[in-house]
Amino acid sequence: MIDATNDEQHTALNGRVAHVVSLIRPGGGPSGYLYNLASISERHPERNFDILAVTRSDQRSKWQPSERFGTIIRLLRPLSPSLRSVALMSIQFWIAKRSKPAHANLGFMKSLQAYSCLVFHERGLAESYMQMSSVPGQKVFVMPHAPTDLSLESLEDYENYLGARINKRLLLHRMREEEIDFYEGADGIVAPSRYSLDSYFIGDDEIRSRFDHMLINRLHTVITGVPGKESTRSEEYRSKVNPHGKRYVVGYFGRYNEQKGFDLYLEVVGRMQNRSDIQFVCAGGGGLQSHSGDADNLIDLGWIFGEYT
Repeated sequence: MIDATNDEQHTALNGRVAHVVSLIRPGGGPSGYLYNLASISERHPERNFDILAVTRSDQRSKWQPSERFGTIIRLLRPLSPSLRSVALMSIQFWIAKRSKPAHANLGFMKSLQAYSCLVFHERGLAESYMQMSSVPGQKVFVMPHAPTDLSLESLEDYENYLGARINKRLLLHRMREEEIDFYEGADGIVAPSRYSLDSYFIGDDEIRSRFDHMLINRLHTVITGVPGKESTRSEEYRSKVNPHGKRYVVGYFGRYNEQKGFDLYLEVVGRMQNRSDIQFVCAGGGGLQSHSGDADNLIDLGWIFGEYT
């Protein structure tokens, strides 16, 4: 435990807000969101907030499963759906027992103690700090970025990369209990809108009730977005996928998984196979496969680097 009360350097809070994440880099998700915010905020020294990251990169990077993730997938693949659930529960318990609470280096964690308010944009880093540090008067908030609760998102990611089902009923409630305990341990949740959290803990009335009760007094909404800006990039892009302008283009850009609605996008692609006036174009990557080779009306650009990113 880092105890700020025994460290004179951090006894006085600086009155500033820190947005905290492990990595900032161009792209989507919390890392991309904070990269964009940092790029703008650097031009405004009068700001009262800072963007703090363990690592910064100016290069876009495609998410790749970690070595641990790949090992777990290999262990789960030969098992039945119910046994996969039991095995995954055991693996997570073993990882939690063996993992050290420090998600980042001690110096980075200690630097956070100077701030009056911390807004964490990822669960792992927030949990590590909350376990390690206690600063009188400091407020700690969490800003979730996932479209669903992290527990469901995690299990569906396993299913996508596994290419097979897991009996989520055996595992999901326990994971959600841990997740709601984490949210309740923070001083509040930051979100762009109350409605952005509507899909959290769906189907689990007990935990959803706890979440709703928390949101009554501890939800802080921060409107996010930028003014619209005209760009020639979209027209250049359209000329490549629809050179004669005779088709209506329906695009998808993002992760290929259920949480982002890619399964629904593919369902519409299938239903519109006989519509020669519609062209579907997707770009991104993830566990779900587009099978664009089987659909004449779908172009899968995959993960894009270069002029249109």
